[in-house]
Amino acid sequence: MPVQLLTFPHDDLAFRAHVEAARQRIGGWSESRIQAAIRDAYPEAVVRRASVLAGIEPVARWYAYRDGRILPRPADEAWWLEPDLPRTVIDAEGRYLDADESAAELFGVSRQEILAGHAGDFTRHEPDAEVGRRLLALLRDTGRMDSTAIVRRPDGSEWPIEFHIEPGPNPGTYATIMRRAMVTATA
Repeated sequence: MPVQLLTFPHDDLAFRAHVEAARQRIGGWSESRIQAAIRDAYPEAVVRRASVLAGIEPVARWYAYRDGRILPRPADEAWWLEPDLPRTVIDAEGRYLDADESAAELFGVSRQEILAGHAGDFTRHEPDAEVGRRLLALLRDTGRMDSTAIVRRPDGSEWPIEFHIEPGPNPGTYATIMRRAMVTATA
């Protein structure tokens, strides 16, 4: 039976890539195993198979909720336009090319440490290089990405963030704008 995966928020391509990579790694559809596999990057994630009555066609529907449920759109949809937010620039392979002082403060490291790294070096994520390859391919295909992540700071603290990636200042580069996320309790 064919499988249809619906992810929420529907426009979070990074979350969808994490779910698809987990499903591929697991080799099938298991609610608990896929959910466990993506929770390092998305701790509130919930994966469920839809009721058979949820559709008429002979398709197995799976729902993956990044935030544990569908949340309303934030009132500040274009938050990344604020000028003082932490910013980095990466190349098409994910290497950091630039970072401002606000990004260094957010990550809890120096700008030089950021510039010696790759996208994902300062966040909690799945220990699977396939996810990183998928995310960079999606970025090359779409030019933009919005999602959430968890920054792992050197002192052991973890800060949930939202990020927005868009074309950077030079061809083949991408600017990442970040802010600390508003943590919501799930029902």
